[in-house]
Amino acid sequence: MKFEDFDSDARMFDELLNSIDRWGRILLLVIALTLAGVVASFAHGNAFWIEANPSTAYCCGPDDCRPIPDEAVTMTSEGYHVAWDGQVYTFAYRSPDVHASIDQQFWFCNYHTDLGEPLTFCLFVPA
Repeated sequence: MKFEDFDSDARMFDELLNSIDRWGRILLLVIALTLAGVVASFAHGNAFWIEANPSTAYCCGPDDCRPIPDEAVTMTSEGYHVAWDGQVYTFAYRSPDVHASIDQQFWFCNYHTDLGEPLTFCLFVPA
């Protein structure tokens, strides 16, 4: 390939960009922002479905929800007991913080404050 071929391709690309009118640029911007939003929602990892649901979005931030093994959850007369991070968390069966899981796994949402105190948000249980 010759240098002239690259120069010709570059000129054609410049002409194409210059031919896009104002509305075309706005459309491209909208598409780019939409794609950025989709990428951001997937940044939440496997728990994106929790944050995407308006009724459970309060449960988690980017790293707060995770699937936990069935063995970490015990069902008692008081409710669900979750043994996690060396502590046991209790959720009443009818608690507004207990939700149905979409994938038949238990999911636990919590985080530790800057002082190391655990804050618990939600438990997702197989339906």
